[in-house]
Amino acid sequence: MTHAAIEQVLKRAEIAKSDSDFTYFFSLLLAAEALTKTIVLGIVAAIGDDKDRHRYRLEHQLVRAEGLGEWGRAIEDALTGPASQHLLLEARMEQTELTRLCRAGDWQYDAVSALKAAFVHLGIEAEDVPVKSDMRRWFRLFATLRNKTRAHGATQPGKTSRAAEHLARSINLISQNFSLLKRPWAYLYRNMNGKYRVSLISEDVSPFDPLKKGRDQSLPNGIYVHLGAPRPVPLIAGDPELQDFFFANGGLSGKRFELLSYFTETIGSHA
Repeated sequence: MTHAAIEQVLKRAEIAKSDSDFTYFFSLLLAAEALTKTIVLGIVAAIGDDKDRHRYRLEHQLVRAEGLGEWGRAIEDALTGPASQHLLLEARMEQTELTRLCRAGDWQYDAVSALKAAFVHLGIEAEDVPVKSDMRRWFRLFATLRNKTRAHGATQPGKTSRAAEHLARSINLISQNFSLLKRPWAYLYRNMNGKYRVSLISEDVSPFDPLKKGRDQSLPNGIYVHLGAPRPVPLIAGDPELQDFFFANGGLSGKRFELLSYFTETIGSHA
């Protein structure tokens, strides 16, 4: 089992494949966007508390973000910028996986290379991939790809077939290999008796098991990733049945912001 939110959108893409290459490609774009936001929000959740409130600062930045470029800048900040000083020790493996310079044959490099190949087949210019690359380049490239193809009419259907193959490979390399997505993820719902219902988003949620039995913790209902302790991921919303996942999608107005499902393309709002 991969991360349930990613599994949902990839299944949607597989169904779209029977419609047309064009539909399949744009379904993969949605899957890659969900993957991007899941990774960024998971990394941001791994920032510890500090007097400058770096985690809150990045979450507020993402709530206001109107494009994926801002999500890429947020993960740069969390991995190597000011916020990185407060990254939990438990997340250092993920930090290394995303910042280490890799060569062909490493899943990180191959994911970046496959994404770049999609650009070539679409006839879109983008930064070159050097002999060594880290995964941060992937987020920059995908933001460019999403921006260049956002208006469907700007993308010729005949070019999407081979591009979709490379984009699918890139997504799968990340979803199947990145350590963060193999961490325990769960939706926690506190019952009236004080014990928690733990809905598994990833395959192993055993670190959450004590919450099923005890009443010694008081955690708000919502999505969590376990990094030494349950860490809330507040900008992804769902429910205990895990029927859908909603991601922060800009549109901040007052205290409310837009939420988007990449599975059903439903738009909601959250305070």
